[in-house]
Amino acid sequence: MRQNRQSLVCASCLLLLAGALSAADRPVGGWRIAQLCLARQMETPSFCSNYIDHVAALGYNAIQLYVTARVEMPTFALPPGERYRADEMRGIVRHAIEKGMEVIPYVEIYGHADLFFKHPGLERLSAEKRAKPRLPGGMLHTFCFSDPEVRAFVRSYLHDLAEIFPGKNVNVGMDEVFNGGICPECRAKDARGDLFYEGVMFFHDELAKLGKRMWMWDDFFAFHPGTVERLPRDIMMCHWDYDGDVSDRGSRVGFAGRRRTDDLALYDRLGFEAIACCWNCPGNAESLFAYACRHTTVGFLVTTWPEMQTSFPMGWLPVNAAVSLLLDHPEKYKAVDPYADAVRRILPSLSGPEIEAAASLFRAGPREVAVAVLKASRLSALESGVPEDPFSESAIM
Repeated sequence: MRQNRQSLVCASCLLLLAGALSAADRPVGGWRIAQLCLARQMETPSFCSNYIDHVAALGYNAIQLYVTARVEMPTFALPPGERYRADEMRGIVRHAIEKGMEVIPYVEIYGHADLFFKHPGLERLSAEKRAKPRLPGGMLHTFCFSDPEVRAFVRSYLHDLAEIFPGKNVNVGMDEVFNGGICPECRAKDARGDLFYEGVMFFHDELAKLGKRMWMWDDFFAFHPGTVERLPRDIMMCHWDYDGDVSDRGSRVGFAGRRRTDDLALYDRLGFEAIACCWNCPGNAESLFAYACRHTTVGFLVTTWPEMQTSFPMGWLPVNAAVSLLLDHPEKYKAVDPYADAVRRILPSLSGPEIEAAASLFRAGPREVAVAVLKASRLSALESGVPEDPFSESAIM
């Protein structure tokens, strides 16, 4: 585990509750969810608690913990250093609940399952061990859901997960399943358009037995047209779009070169609840927010991934603060960039030029200039030691 100022905090997910009003009158508020990515970058339990404290102070009332293959369970033993013990994770969950936050576990157990396959004995369950993968590089990435043993493992894993996370909602990913359908049995189902549907339904039905609601990323419907229309309407659609100008629907290509479509309008028509999911691309949060407000979205999710954040240590706190401002004051921030005010809220003692330099990292300006200014300012790297609260202004500066 690492706990230092250079930790790349994966903060993500926010929900804004939209009523069934016109787009112009729809209120902004409701759930706000911050994600912490512990699968790709582990942090200590105290780091997690500090992060929860800070996003709660920004107005978030839920947190999504990305914990794929990181929590030790009866189904899934892990060596020390690569795991959270069940009691450690329960402590993190308990701390969040005490802060008034719901905890949503996020696990990838279809595609993006590479962390599972690093453990001896599980690699045999991967699709890539059964046929030539579509993705290069030799990574084991995808469970083969035609295998009854895979379904038995996942069923037990979800049961154990439900024992640790008491909330109703579980995000099972389902994004970027590029190697789904490569084994002979899966290939036949894929050709009929049944494979992805069967995978979604398996998760939905198993979670329903546990009294849970399924959430999923929606990008792979672009590869399986007609599938979403067949699904139960209680699935939460997490619609991610990282473009800098989301409002111009249909005029550009979308995920993996597919033509962009008005997905939120489709979910409105079919009766699905949906969450709009942004990233820190300049202009993305603002334009996605404007797009989401034209539909009956129940949430706004800011996806942040540690390997993608290199320009500003603890850089996701300003992202979280900026989106919080956007949700609280949509009329003001239609015309005013939220990032200067967001940085000011996180680091109130910075000078005006330092605030502008930090804020410019989230705009379309020359990022290299902003980085140079920051390096010359008080925002210098922490040389040694780990502060008690790595998110405090004194620790960051």
